[in-house]
Amino acid sequence: MKISHTKHTKFTDSLSEVVKSLIPIISIIVLLMLAMTFLFDLRPDDKIKPVDWMRFIGGTLMVVFGMSLFLYGSGISMMNFGSKAGSFIFKKGILALILGFGFFLGYLVTNAEPDLLVLSRQVAGVNPEIHKTMLITIISLGTGLFLSIALFRVVFKISLVKVLLISYSLIFAFAIVEMFVLPDNRPMIALSFDSSGVTTGPVTVPFILSFAAGASNMIKGDQQSNPSFGMVGITSVGAIIAVLILGVFFR
Repeated sequence: MKISHTKHTKFTDSLSEVVKSLIPIISIIVLLMLAMTFLFDLRPDDKIKPVDWMRFIGGTLMVVFGMSLFLYGSGISMMNFGSKAGSFIFKKGILALILGFGFFLGYLVTNAEPDLLVLSRQVAGVNPEIHKTMLITIISLGTGLFLSIALFRVVFKISLVKVLLISYSLIFAFAIVEMFVLPDNRPMIALSFDSSGVTTGPVTVPFILSFAAGASNMIKGDQQSNPSFGMVGITSVGAIIAVLILGVFFR
């Protein structure tokens, strides 16, 4: 399911987009439930009962309404502020202010990411030595740092390819260390990439995209070579490197 993070002026616009996005997955679940009800010879405990249908219908309605409300709210609040903040910060033209605000922004929005909280709880459940607060803090710091790097690239119009090559070279270097030098910490490699995935969730991405859009309005240049493109991609690298570094020092 893919829902574009666009600014909606009406709740009905958000509702329409969510319904269109959810129709495929809802259809698949309905077909599967129908098959389990009428086609397969299942044990009585495994059959789909009327109460299961009621729960599915009620849960689906809550999901549709909840996602629509969230998408509408993010459009009129986070994305609106992010766009104005991007324009304001870049209009000032003070490098320290741009980088400092980028780090602060990246840290806070990542800390507020619900997907990251879920991941940290799962990790803490498997390995209690990795406290959820520590993991969230480390990932948020990495995201904030690399959002500052992404803004630095925007200011000086550095090639996106160069930044990604350097970033992923660091990732491979840390991964090799943890793969061969510290084999007991190999699970941290998988965790690092999972961490990157959860930091591109419904809170972080809309804010960063809107911030980049506001910044791009203050940058002169061709639309096709807009240096603000790739900001989310660079920012997500920060979570990977942060967890890999944690893996190097964590015993």
